[in-house]
Amino acid sequence: MIRLKAYKYRLKPRAEQITQFDQHFGHVRFVKNWAIALKGRYYRRFGKGLSSRRLQDQLVKKKKLANCQWLSDTNSQALLAALMDVETAFKKFFGGAGYPKFKRKYAAWQSFQAPQHVEATKNKIKLPKIGWVDCVMHRDLPEGKIKTCTIKRAPSGKYSISILIEQQVGKVMPCIIEEDKTIGVDVGIKTFAVCSDGGEIKNPRLLDRQLVSLKQAQRGFSRMKKGSKNRSKQKMVVAKLHEKVANARHDFIHKSSYNVAVKNHATTVCIEDLQISNLIRNPKLARHIANCGWGMWANALAYKLAENGKNLIRISPFAPSSKECRKCHNKHTGLKLSDRVFVCPVCNHTEDRDLHASHNIKRFGLQKEFEAAGSVVTVKRSPSSKRVKARGDVKGTDILSSGQSKPPLERDSV
Repeated sequence: MIRLKAYKYRLKPRAEQITQFDQHFGHVRFVKNWAIALKGRYYRRFGKGLSSRRLQDQLVKKKKLANCQWLSDTNSQALLAALMDVETAFKKFFGGAGYPKFKRKYAAWQSFQAPQHVEATKNKIKLPKIGWVDCVMHRDLPEGKIKTCTIKRAPSGKYSISILIEQQVGKVMPCIIEEDKTIGVDVGIKTFAVCSDGGEIKNPRLLDRQLVSLKQAQRGFSRMKKGSKNRSKQKMVVAKLHEKVANARHDFIHKSSYNVAVKNHATTVCIEDLQISNLIRNPKLARHIANCGWGMWANALAYKLAENGKNLIRISPFAPSSKECRKCHNKHTGLKLSDRVFVCPVCNHTEDRDLHASHNIKRFGLQKEFEAAGSVVTVKRSPSSKRVKARGDVKGTDILSSGQSKPPLERDSV
């Protein structure tokens, strides 16, 4: 069984290598903008798209021109990868996404790819046209074929490389879904996650710790004269503060998802398939929701469970996980977002709101049939998994709902 997995490391380039990196960033950006403009002009003139093969031929002719021979100073594979990125962007555009945008010279993030002729040893990476670059190998690079490498420059000025490895791994047999080995997880703001087995993950509120420092740094940045050196220095201070928060969030997400996926007795985890892009439309909760990183946490949990042969069930976000009593199944329509304790008006069942929601998420994920908001969601499974009976609106390994309208701005389970 073939598995593709990326490993990210920090680069420590020398001064002349930084100049070469900047050269690659600029040349790749030029090729992307040239390709987008060329495809647009060709379509307006002839009424049809320019094929990728003809686009590559035009690039070869472009490099031979007297005023564009400087493109030969850059790895040719990086330029071809830029053309592939443009083709992918246009395919997404015809699939319903926005029109491809031109790349800005002063964008915060800059990147290029090196698909071939890359070598890696301990604490060093060899890149074509650049040579051996010092690398911080905080963990060993596993055995396997290097498919491609992506070099990035962060807004803070730090360089990193993401190495995609093709590995031959044994086939992982999925576990059988059992009720006593299944947990439901409800995510929120007050408490990051509450499990139906009683476990809790506290919300570290990482951005809140840096709000005062960010406020002072951004205020000083806004007062400085544009184009000055002090403004550039202050911009780097702001970027490093944001990077510190992002790194802490990544660390928290991977450690907490590992505890749920691996260091847990459960072989099946049920979560809500939250529409984060709609939830952050609430102006009062947008910053707190974005600070939690629920989407990143769900993605990390999904691949960690898959690697260990465990199951992930996603239920519809319209399921009444917070308002339906798990004892008598009565819907408490009068429950407000500020009510942190669930009290059933019929059977007087009293329980913590988040713990009660996690039990309902587990129940919804395991029951055979269920209708939410008048729509039925198709259950899909991976080729290596066994067919498991589940209710109509749940996800298996990776299930996407269909036929659903946009959820409300406020979530009753936050």
